[in-house]
Amino acid sequence: MQAWPPGQAPQQGMHAWLPPGQVQQAWPPLEFGPPTRSGPVGDWPPPTTQPVPGPEPAAAAPEPAASVTAVATLERPEPIPSEALDHPVFFDPAPAVAWWHKQRGALRGRIVSLVLSLVIWAALWWFTREPDNALGWQWGPLSWWIAGISVGVSVLMIVWAAVQFRRAKRAVAALHEGLALGIGRGGLYLDDTLVRWPDLAGLDVHPGRLGGSARLVVRTASGANHTLPLDHLAATPASIDGAIRALSGGRAWLDLTRLDD
Repeated sequence: MQAWPPGQAPQQGMHAWLPPGQVQQAWPPLEFGPPTRSGPVGDWPPPTTQPVPGPEPAAAAPEPAASVTAVATLERPEPIPSEALDHPVFFDPAPAVAWWHKQRGALRGRIVSLVLSLVIWAALWWFTREPDNALGWQWGPLSWWIAGISVGVSVLMIVWAAVQFRRAKRAVAALHEGLALGIGRGGLYLDDTLVRWPDLAGLDVHPGRLGGSARLVVRTASGANHTLPLDHLAATPASIDGAIRALSGGRAWLDLTRLDD
């Protein structure tokens, strides 16, 4: 056991290990909690030689040319007047689509027929070009005329089928699902326009041209005309005429006299 010099008492507590005569250092009180960058225990984490780059600021989004409210206001369609919806008539695109399929098939058939005609006439010319052929018939000027007329007719039929196919395609593109004609006590509503009964000049039904649909022509007092394809509506002309007579109080009706021409 170590003998301490006279007049020096052994140090007690946690600093008893200090040699005799060494001044005891004052240690700051311990603090509990998560380490911070600066505090009594030093910097944490230790500083690095190069600063860590932070995230790049996001680019500012461009301001829209118009507000969402303004765009919604521009794109919102005008409401349909309730006074013209007592008897709504909707589009029925099924007949127009069926006509388009029919004309497309006819055009394809005409093209195939022309190709077959050319092959047949080319084969006849090949086997009859020599006088002493197996068929006993020589190709001559009359044969060229017959072949030319046959091919010409086939070409004309293709042109006609192409015109009909084009008209059928336009008819389908012009249709849409939804309201076609609104009939009410306030008037007629079509093409986003309300035609009141006093402003109506007449309702004429025209027959279809070149196999197309019959047309309902709505004439107004201002001279503007609106046209609807009758064959592509979900209502018959008789039901449309009855609704117009009833809701207009007998002031308007369909003029069907042109259908007899």
